[in-house]
Amino acid sequence: MLWFSAALALLALLLMNYVCTIYRVDSGSMRPTIFGGRAQPDDELYDEWTLVRFRRDLKPKRFDLVVVRSLDGSDPMVKRVVGLPDEEVYIVDGDLFIDGRRLPEDAPRPGPIPVFDDRYQATKEYFEYKRATNFEASPWTHEIGSLGLDARDIPVGSQHGLMLYHPDLRDSHLDRQGRRHPGLRQVNDGAIECEFQIQEALPGASIRFRLVEEGDSFEAELTRLEYEGQIPKLSLLRILRWNPQTLSRDRDQDRRDVLVEMPVNVPRDRWIKIRFSNVDNHLTVISDELRVKVVTSYETNVPYPGRKPAGDKSIGSRVAFGGERIRMGFRAVRVFRDLFYTSVGTHATGRPIHLGPRSCFVLGDNSAFSTDSRHFGPVDISRLVGEPIAIVWPSPRWIRPVTER
Repeated sequence: MLWFSAALALLALLLMNYVCTIYRVDSGSMRPTIFGGRAQPDDELYDEWTLVRFRRDLKPKRFDLVVVRSLDGSDPMVKRVVGLPDEEVYIVDGDLFIDGRRLPEDAPRPGPIPVFDDRYQATKEYFEYKRATNFEASPWTHEIGSLGLDARDIPVGSQHGLMLYHPDLRDSHLDRQGRRHPGLRQVNDGAIECEFQIQEALPGASIRFRLVEEGDSFEAELTRLEYEGQIPKLSLLRILRWNPQTLSRDRDQDRRDVLVEMPVNVPRDRWIKIRFSNVDNHLTVISDELRVKVVTSYETNVPYPGRKPAGDKSIGSRVAFGGERIRMGFRAVRVFRDLFYTSVGTHATGRPIHLGPRSCFVLGDNSAFSTDSRHFGPVDISRLVGEPIAIVWPSPRWIRPVTER
């Protein structure tokens, strides 16, 4: 057995020195993908140990995580590749532009970053509804593990059946224990995900999910919810857009632009998961239970016309869900944001930068706390020495490639 133990020790040594190594991440630049350092000065130290696989011939894809060798002999850095050889990279208002355009809808991306999760945060502390009067009884009830909505008396088109997310949508994140770490910068792109269950639908009933960016409001709406007993008639899924330009043409004929309208079957008395997102100006509704994945895109946002805090482009509640003329439940409510890149540094921020045939552009996920290619410029591919494949301590987990998400 002694020889067997020695062989295992030798194999481990070979793996550590020639195939893999363990790297301690002590910086917060990759939160919440990889945790390290402190999110705030008074937070506890939270370093993760990462298993890194050495690769001499590394040919990264966009959004791959890589380990970058430092030129000054300091510790290597974990970053995310965003720009590839021979591409033009430009960071504009937090968004990534490649060769002058946002990424297409079907481009692989990192998963969205949760900023609210009702498993860890109380819904009543982060959402509120708009009362018609100070004496109006709430149509919402907070139950164990879910929210109840009795909106049968709420008229069609009213805002009083909506639950509004009241924190600003900023570059916040949740840590591995579900604790919320507030962000500093307002972000552009968000998403709302939940499960809903219809219990009773009256004529004109609808379910609504809203996202706001700058002067634009977008809604995914399930409407014409009618049933013969338990059998659903054909309902409609619509994606709507409105903004000051559409609402100011004629105050007597305010309108919403219908971007998508499609038939869908919405069963009653079953929990249905749905996500509505706006990422890089691509509006997406996904629901496996409804057998729906629909995407529509738009070119640019209409600016918000009123006064805004310095540095912000949007104002008011950015996320909402609810309904009218309906009795139903919601659960598993989550709010997400996309990656957001701050315009600090001198590379690819004030103007585009063109990468050479062996250069790439790397950024940290926690952009406001990251030193990366915005500061020190493109990185030669020869400096990419490996890729993180797993967290080994304190909470072991695999790091899945973006292409598998």
